[in-house]
Amino acid sequence: MVRIGIDLMGGDNAPLAILEGILNTIMINKDIQIVATYHNSVDIYSLIKEIHNFYPRRSKIRNFIRKGLWKDRINFISCSSYISMEDKFFNFLKDEDNTLTKIFTFLKNGQIDAVVYAGNTGAFLEGSVLKIGRINNVKRPALLTILPFSNPPLFLIDSGANSECKPDYLLQFAIMSSTYYKILFS
Repeated sequence: MVRIGIDLMGGDNAPLAILEGILNTIMINKDIQIVATYHNSVDIYSLIKEIHNFYPRRSKIRNFIRKGLWKDRINFISCSSYISMEDKFFNFLKDEDNTLTKIFTFLKNGQIDAVVYAGNTGAFLEGSVLKIGRINNVKRPALLTILPFSNPPLFLIDSGANSECKPDYLLQFAIMSSTYYKILFS
């Protein structure tokens, strides 16, 4: 079973859209367990009810929610703060009860296997480097975007967070992305 950490507060139309994506994903993929952090002002069960009521009566997702088949697959963790898209992300890691900080802590401690985050890119990049660390000899991390409009899909490396890149960073980005591409598609 793959354990994925998700910050419900990150991204457009969060937390509703993120929770809806989680429910649809675990309905389709039986081998995924979710750890979801959220701000304590959010009523998770109201959101689940809203998602349930949005879908047609005979839909698979509505039946999945109604039967409570999601309950053993999602562990919700309430937190006292979160990073919005407008927030300055510097020093957010000092707040141990922040939704994104908790996710990184779970990853570092081996409680989850991966992180999915759709929110503040700067915070995600800072948190991943400072809390988890870089691969040995990698000077700067880069974001990878998968463009699915061809088969196999195209990779766009360094799609956002680095405003100033040195030539050796670009070389490392190319090596990392081509290696990952070969693993997935060779």
